[in-house]
Amino acid sequence: MPKRRASGAVPAAKRRSNAASKRRFFDGSPTARLRTDVADAIDDPLDDTVDEEPDDDLDERLAARVLSRLLYLLLSLAVLAVAVYLQNSPTLRIRHVEVVGAHYLSPDTVARAAQVEGQSPFAVASPAVTDRVLALGVPEHVTVFYHLPDTAVISLAEKQPAYIWKVDPDLYLVADDGTVLATTTSQTLPTVVVDLDHQPVAVGQKLDPTIFPQARTVLQVLPQIISPAPTYLLHSRDQGLIIPTGVIAEVALGDGDNLDAKLTVLRPVLQAALAARPLPRYVDLRVPGHPYFR
Repeated sequence: MPKRRASGAVPAAKRRSNAASKRRFFDGSPTARLRTDVADAIDDPLDDTVDEEPDDDLDERLAARVLSRLLYLLLSLAVLAVAVYLQNSPTLRIRHVEVVGAHYLSPDTVARAAQVEGQSPFAVASPAVTDRVLALGVPEHVTVFYHLPDTAVISLAEKQPAYIWKVDPDLYLVADDGTVLATTTSQTLPTVVVDLDHQPVAVGQKLDPTIFPQARTVLQVLPQIISPAPTYLLHSRDQGLIIPTGVIAEVALGDGDNLDAKLTVLRPVLQAALAARPLPRYVDLRVPGHPYFR
């Protein structure tokens, strides 16, 4: 498109002549040369030559831009309206909670912990629901998803029992990490520990997880030392693990520190205790280097 010069514009030839005149006039000093360079770098204020576009093309571009922004605004409003509807619609409310994979926990217990009934499935924060269900202690993994319009599905993978903790007369299944999973009626697991302190426990409570691996190790070794070997151990907060020998009432092992050393001296200390008269009722191995009996 050829350039059109606006009315009153200075011809290019004249501008070049003016610039040359300036350079001739200011030649001589560094300051003059600097001023000349600045003058050349600035467009002549009288030169208002512009590249003009056809008015029709400009109008079309402006109209297209306005239309695209309007469509974007309408789309945003539509999305917002849908989101508000989904969160506030009385139809899209959780009325049923389906619990899958719960063996030790009851579905009602899980549903109460989830706290999702009556909420919109689009407004529920699933990570928060997962955390609330995991806080029960028994679940190891939790997944939450929804069946529209009104059902939440909570899928559990519960911890597995590894030990039995007995608070007479009740038996409790305990996971590897010490979590109490449920009550039981049979001693089907090989490691059984009886609480001499008779402290009440609840499902989901966490016991000292170090007790049970130590008890398992002792029960595995005892058949090589004592015959007949006991099938359970006792435990108290003051004396730690205690072996009920049947002949000597109690052999206190204490905590798990130096357990190998305690089991090493167990046989000779028991032999000495059985040979003593009167027969001692208590053997203390909590310090394996200094055992004693009374």
